[in-house]
Amino acid sequence: MKQQNCTFEKVELLPRNIGYFKLNSFPDPEVCRVAAMAAMTYFNHADAVIFDLRDNRGGSPEMVQLIGAYLFDHPEYWYNPRENTTEQSWTRSPVPGSELADKPVFVLTSARTASGAEQFSYDLKMLKRATLIGETTAGAAHSGVFHRLDDHFGMGIPEVKAINPYSTNDWAETGVEPDVNVKSADALDAAGKTGEKQATKKNNLSPRFRCGLRSLASATEFL
Repeated sequence: MKQQNCTFEKVELLPRNIGYFKLNSFPDPEVCRVAAMAAMTYFNHADAVIFDLRDNRGGSPEMVQLIGAYLFDHPEYWYNPRENTTEQSWTRSPVPGSELADKPVFVLTSARTASGAEQFSYDLKMLKRATLIGETTAGAAHSGVFHRLDDHFGMGIPEVKAINPYSTNDWAETGVEPDVNVKSADALDAAGKTGEKQATKKNNLSPRFRCGLRSLASATEFL
């Protein structure tokens, strides 16, 4: 994982101070906690953050929750269909030193976005903390405890039922539907256009951020 930079492909500021985090998995925090904390701290002074999950196939629920915690100024219930609801089901927010709780967040998705990446997308969408842009995700949710049947076969059986306060269904089989449905290749450009509309509607974002959103289309050449 460390040789692969914890699958964190890009951690950078796009033109006009927009944070861009392309992560292709949510790695085990026992190995990658420091790298994840450094990446999130790097975006402290950005005017917005884009999480690119278009090639993210999932990973550790603990890492999903760790990164999500930076985006709130108070604990939030973090739904995970694979675990019982306990006191550990809330984000450890606020994260000391984090300045991201009031920053606009965009999540880019594709049909390849799966599992833990869907949990990240789903929870942020249900909490109305992020705008999802791209394609409906893969729909991989309920893997259960693996039981060996014989030398050749086994079965994964869900053995818990977490409390889902957001809707009657999660993303199992159906995937997470984006707020803005576009081809995944066009998601970054669409994030700029969507953010500009949101800024115009709210009329409370900085001129630099507005200008940065307009420049996202041209920023794709840097990616």
